[in-house]
Amino acid sequence: MSEIADFVHHNAAKVTPAILQGVHHRLPQLKLEFAEIHAPKYPHLVDQLELLADAVSYTHLRAHETVL
Repeated sequence: MSEIADFVHHNAAKVTPAILQGVHHRLPQLKLEFAEIHAPKYPHLVDQLELLADAVSYTHLRAHETVL
């Protein structure tokens, strides 16, 4: 398993609603910063970060739907 997948697998349960809210609040700025990343050794990094941001946004939305 890759380092990132291993990290996510072992730490996903530690994400609290407060952490999710904080990250979701910062997503617009983070997406702008992701677009500016220049990492030729990691050609898929920006796409992967954007996918992660979309996953956080979707999870946040689903969490709020469950509460309502």
